Amino acid sequence: MKKYFSFFAALILLFGPVVTTAQSVTPIPASASVSLSMTVQAAASMVCTPASISFTYTGGTGTASAPISCTFSWNVGPGYTFIDFVAYLNGGATAGLSGPTSIPASNIFSSNDNGAPVPCTQTTPGILGGSNAGCYVLLPSSPNLTGNNGTMTHTFLLSVSQGGLAAGTYTGSLTVVADVQ
Repeated sequence: MKKYFSFFAALILLFGPVVTTAQSVTPIPASASVSLSMTVQAAASMVCTPASISFTYTGGTGTASAPISCTFSWNVGPGYTFIDFVAYLNGGATAGLSGPTSIPASNIFSSNDNGAPVPCTQTTPGILGGSNAGCYVLLPSSPNLTGNNGTMTHTFLLSVSQGGLAAGTYTGSLTVVADVQ
């Protein structure tokens, strides 16, 4: 047993200083810097549902099958302060709906965001379609943007008020445009 003790003691004395010396050496570090970058593009989108509606015509009144709900979404950088939002009839003031007879925009109404029906005769600016058959026009005079990203939803329930329409199909379209600036 004494022989093994002597042997291990000799090993410790022999290699002990090597371990101690290895641990006391001053480290020499190396480092590198890696640049990180990510670009998020500014974006805006509009989704309206349903994609089409039909009208039921009785006694001079056309009632839409459903309200139209349109959601504008945006993600922009700093400096944007306004959102404009318009909805207009593509046929213009004299032909909001076309068919055997043209139905003027003044006989087409929109209940916007559950409000009272208004005729689709509002003027929309050129940058947003340039129409005098606007059913909804939001052009704020003071900032209305509350953050760099978000959504804004408006609903439109259309109706027609024109008696004596000839039998046939009447068609048209509602364009909804929003921008962030």
